[in-house]
Amino acid sequence: MKKPLPALFREIEWGSPNVLSCSLDIARLEGLSRALLEPLPDLDTLEDLRVFPDFAKGLDLPFKT
Repeated sequence: MKKPLPALFREIEWGSPNVLSCSLDIARLEGLSRALLEPLPDLDTLEDLRVFPDFAKGLDLPFKT
């Protein structure tokens, strides 16, 4: 985005299965182009963070893990 767009973060049911579809709908209504990337695992817990270095070895990341 070239400028902040607070509408992308309002009236979203965070944590629900509708977050992606709502976000895409808002982006469309705001006239933004949209693209989806391959999904990556969430980093929600300490255990998720512990396994991230092993997962990240197969990724082309711009930083070292």
